[in-house]
Amino acid sequence: MELLDDYILRAEGKSLILKENTAPYASNREFKDGMFRLLFSEKKAALELLNALEGTERKDEGKIEIDTLRGALYKRRQNDLAFRYDFSPLSVVEHMSTWSENMPLREAAYVFRVYEKIVPDRELYKEARFPLPIPRLYVLYNGTRDKPLETVQHLFGGVDPDPEGNGPMMEVAVKMININLHKNHPILDRSPTLKQYAQFIDRVRNHVKLERMDRDEAILASIESCVKDGILEDFLRKHGSEVINMLTGITLEELYEIREEEAEERGARRGAKEKEAAVKKAEAEAKAAKKAMEEKDRLYITKLLRKNWTVEEIQELTEVPMSKILQIQAALH
Repeated sequence: MELLDDYILRAEGKSLILKENTAPYASNREFKDGMFRLLFSEKKAALELLNALEGTERKDEGKIEIDTLRGALYKRRQNDLAFRYDFSPLSVVEHMSTWSENMPLREAAYVFRVYEKIVPDRELYKEARFPLPIPRLYVLYNGTRDKPLETVQHLFGGVDPDPEGNGPMMEVAVKMININLHKNHPILDRSPTLKQYAQFIDRVRNHVKLERMDRDEAILASIESCVKDGILEDFLRKHGSEVINMLTGITLEELYEIREEEAEERGARRGAKEKEAAVKKAEAEAKAAKKAMEEKDRLYITKLLRKNWTVEEIQELTEVPMSKILQIQAALH
């Protein structure tokens, strides 16, 4: 199973890509990865995190526009969610539950995919340099291993070029930030949503560790207690079912597919009802038209009978069945 939602934010003077760990896993133990993506896919929370990371105070979340990566070129990132505000320094943020020393490589690959998207092909062959946004790379770590409050990972281990110039000619640095609640990183105070997310994860772990609950029970208990205490209350009231679905092994992609199927089914049922109603309406209109025609014939035949036309003459003129004319004649007499 693979959760593939990634987010890109660009804000006035700053930009942010929220990108999740897309490594496949055998179980749904890492439900918090999907929850993190879902939480920060909302513009208000994403802009808040951008401000917390970059030290800005952007206010207008309405200026963030979705810029989703699609198409064959991004086949492995079909479900990316992207938001942009302005062409500016580009920050990439990956939420990580399992520590890895390969984050600079992974984030560098992602940044260049973004550059491929935002740089027109024709610009690559022009003489003038195309102004690229400066990349700023972050990892938000909330795994169980004891890691420093902050550290920086380098693509080549921080190796500088040797005096002969034979060393690496490119470097990538990623700032690792430990967002576990007990670490009390200042970013948690700058982003209330991120802090509440850390509180939620901390409660899940405490339920498992201290109360011996299984993971599913711990998640349900944490959702209930957080809503009661006002922690991510609006988010959990709105998306609690999605969070619960994550613990059943349903990915966001599958959840969206299920909802699309439900929408199609509702559309099909609505279409069937509309078709049935149209048929009934047509039948009623035909019945009414027939009745009107019969009434018109009755009045006309009655008029002819009163003028002493014979039944045979009327039948020849109107082509109305003889039995019908006789009925009208009997009713007249």
